[in-house]
Amino acid sequence: MSNSESNAAYLGNIQSLVTFEPALSKQERVDIQDVLLDAQLFAGAKFNFETQWSSWMHYYRNRLTSRGVKQRSVVTDDSLLLNNASELLSATFAIKGISDHDVVGDLVRRSFEEMGIYQVSDAYFRYGSNSTYVGSFQFVPCLRTENDQVVMSLCSLHLVSDPQSTGGRRLLFFFKGGSYVFDRQDYAAHRSDVERYLAGRSRSMIRAVEI
Repeated sequence: MSNSESNAAYLGNIQSLVTFEPALSKQERVDIQDVLLDAQLFAGAKFNFETQWSSWMHYYRNRLTSRGVKQRSVVTDDSLLLNNASELLSATFAIKGISDHDVVGDLVRRSFEEMGIYQVSDAYFRYGSNSTYVGSFQFVPCLRTENDQVVMSLCSLHLVSDPQSTGGRRLLFFFKGGSYVFDRQDYAAHRSDVERYLAGRSRSMIRAVEI
């Protein structure tokens, strides 16, 4: 199974997953994986995804738009307190406003399961943590809309324990992301620069999976 034939792929060496609904072509999948990995490596050269998540996200989003990916909407800073693991998915939907979209909603749920986000948060509520940091995850569901736009829903989560909690364990859920439009014609002007920046690393840093 090649990266262009699967419906999902892990990117790089962080918890980062891109997922595709079936209407996207092989070339669109390859281009999207490359431009996401390009932004990821660029941000990672400046900041650590786990310990400097907010600054990392700023560089990551700016890199996407500089590569011809159009920002449609953005969530720059949102947070919630969670009292149990089951609240995590509903919190994501509440911030994104995508709970009524069956395709993206399904990709989000499957991304949570594939990446083990439930397990990480549930383990914290059951056993606690030796550090404040609990986990950072990023997933990007991609689909073609009815008006033939390819839309990328960027969802980046950062989980830390609540140091102010006295009556039990609570998670601080931080979210950044937004909705982006990928257009192959717009991206064509940047494809060679992306390929040059990746310098052949995409084969070793993109791992295809089925979810």
